[in-house]
Amino acid sequence: MAKSVKRFVVKPRNVRVSRQGLATTKGTIGFDGKTQKILTDETLAREIDTEHGLHGKKDVYVYEDERLEWHDANNKDTNGVDRLSGGHRYFFGPSAKFADAWEAFEKRRKDKN
Repeated sequence: MAKSVKRFVVKPRNVRVSRQGLATTKGTIGFDGKTQKILTDETLAREIDTEHGLHGKKDVYVYEDERLEWHDANNKDTNGVDRLSGGHRYFFGPSAKFADAWEAFEKRRKDKN
């Protein structure tokens, strides 16, 4: 397994920051029309959070993305939660309609045999 690099996500909370970017000690961080910026520099992320984030002007939201770190450290595998399935599964819970359809399916299957 490769060494994990911390990833910090910076999301603008207003249009001005999204268009103009953020002034930091390392220059202006632009979003280039995107909805977020991913940083690997922890000191820069902390600076942005202190000055512009929830601890400052509240212009952006900064958080550490552990799933992205896991993804990068594991050869771009799945998201780190369900490594075995590798796909999407949607389940909205049982319903009477589903139960009736399943019973009808089972009945048809038994009738064929």
